[in-house]
Amino acid sequence: MSCEYEKFKKELKKAGVPEFMDVYELADFFNLKSRRIQELARDSIIPKSSRGKYEFIPCISSYLDYMREKVIERIEKRF
Repeated sequence: MSCEYEKFKKELKKAGVPEFMDVYELADFFNLKSRRIQELARDSIIPKSSRGKYEFIPCISSYLDYMREKVIERIEKRF
């Protein structure tokens, strides 16, 4: 991982942001059901670190990429 990413992780830790979340915490953060988080992990949309644990920052990044792609698909269908 890059030095910048490690620095960012340290800053988040100082701010009280957890490095890992369980499925329920992540679901609450994204305003989704825990089952949907499990489906996203199963479909390799978000990374799963270990049984029931998810690394917070990579999940945010992956989920944003996924949602961006969905928006682009919808826009392209209209034109």
